[in-house]
Amino acid sequence: MSDIALFELLAAICALVAAVFIFDQHLHRPRPFKLMWSLGLLFYGIAAAAAFAGAIDHWTVLEYKLWYYFGGIMTAAFLGLGSCFLLAPRRVAQGFAAVMIILAVYAAVRIALYPVPADVAAQIASVPFSEVTNVSKLPVFPGDLTDNFDFARFLRQKEWQNDPFARSYPLREVWGLAVMARPAPGAPTFVDAAEAYRYWPAIAGAVRAYARDHHGRELLMAADGVYPGVDVHSVGLREDNADGPEGALVTYVHLAGDEHLDGMYSFQNAFLGLKVRAQAFAPGAPVVVYLDGFWNKYNFLPPSEQADYWRMYSAEAYANGVFLAFHLKGVPGTGAPLSVATPVMAAYKTLAAFYRAHAAAYHGVVRSVTPLPPLPRVTVAIADRLDGAAGAVVQRYVHVVNHQYSRAFVPQPNLAVTFASPSRPSAITLASPDQPADLAAYPFTYDELDGATTVVLPSLVSYTLIEISY
Repeated sequence: MSDIALFELLAAICALVAAVFIFDQHLHRPRPFKLMWSLGLLFYGIAAAAAFAGAIDHWTVLEYKLWYYFGGIMTAAFLGLGSCFLLAPRRVAQGFAAVMIILAVYAAVRIALYPVPADVAAQIASVPFSEVTNVSKLPVFPGDLTDNFDFARFLRQKEWQNDPFARSYPLREVWGLAVMARPAPGAPTFVDAAEAYRYWPAIAGAVRAYARDHHGRELLMAADGVYPGVDVHSVGLREDNADGPEGALVTYVHLAGDEHLDGMYSFQNAFLGLKVRAQAFAPGAPVVVYLDGFWNKYNFLPPSEQADYWRMYSAEAYANGVFLAFHLKGVPGTGAPLSVATPVMAAYKTLAAFYRAHAAAYHGVVRSVTPLPPLPRVTVAIADRLDGAAGAVVQRYVHVVNHQYSRAFVPQPNLAVTFASPSRPSAITLASPDQPADLAAYPFTYDELDGATTVVLPSLVSYTLIEISY
């Protein structure tokens, strides 16, 4: 027998003995207060006996109802009535007694007829004694939808049952919805706060501490999405992601009317938005994005256009501080690896060698505040390498990506690119995966009055990197 069971048994015996003793006095010298006190002690004894039964074995619904009714309602009420009859005028005490008897009968009927679902009965039987007797944890049974708010019925009445996050739903912005593992910085909604700020940091911190304390190792952690406290963000790009302005959908593979690649679309704003969002959660952590899912639109493109997709959008991603992982599955729907002999694999080899050789342009740089030059069918991104001490620009990288496309890149010859410069450049180099070697000491013009540098590209095919030194 547990200590709790023994205590409840002794309490029940003592209360019942006291009730009999006081009721015996009432029989010899009748007084209303003695009757009320004897009833109060009797009710306490019944409640303690029910608690003893629950402690000695698993609680039942009947034991819980007896304990709740006699211990929570009747005991205090009738002991209080006894004091009222002892101290207050008789008519006042009788009035209180009448009200109390009516309420006691009402409570008895409600508790006796209260429906308790089987899963709740099982919950009562399985939880520890202290949790059952802590009524603050069981104020309303889950199955009671009579006197409580029925959220499912509310959604049906408003015709929101199929879309609880409809824009017409007034709590939509408060509740929130983390879309595709992209919680919003600043935790503006409950979902953003719970998923990204409360649960994940605790999990990540516990795993890191375990590795450090038990194995003396530091862990590098990656997350499938944008989350705080990670070392790498790994973000899947699906066919419709809410990565546009104000949550607009972005389709990362656009097809023209003839079902061929439509390279006129730029994803620069989407890539930049992912980068900014990721840095708000884990500053300095690299952002890797990848095609996630079956991707019918991409899989059925001609191999040459698949290669062009990576030539165009890997450049646009890298230019904005996001690393686009190359897709190595080649046969649609099978998961088979990409053939070495395809144009796509050849493009991968060329691009990997190029980015590896020019890694300095993509690491340790910051997005420039310099205005971007407007060019038709071209996206431009500018990044700076700063002097650590003075914060001055020591190198500037201008990324120029061609979106003039019709089943293949349409080269743009003699394309003039003008951009602001903090001072006259000391040297300019052109680099491109489309040319066999870098063009060093490349000619340029510098306008002292406007502080602008102009470089004329001999031919923009897919992507050209302009490296400027100061």
